[in-house]
Amino acid sequence: EEGKTMQDTMGEAGISAEEFHSRMEENMRNRMQERGLSEEEINERLETRKEHRENCDGIPHKGGF
Repeated sequence: EEGKTMQDTMGEAGISAEEFHSRMEENMRNRMQERGLSEEEINERLETRKEHRENCDGIPHKGGF
C-alpha cells in the first residue's frame, strides 16, 4: 500500500523488527542453500546484508545499497 513504511506493515502484522529480520534471514538462508551455496558463502552474504541494514539511513539510494 502506498505511503506505508515497513514499520507500519510490521506493526499491523504484529511482529517486531527483530522478528521480521530473523524471518527474512531464515528465508534467505534456505534459498541460498537450495541454490547450492556453501555455508561459508551464505554466512558472508548474510553478514554483508546485516552490515548494510545496520548502516541504513532509511533513504533509498540509486543502485540499491
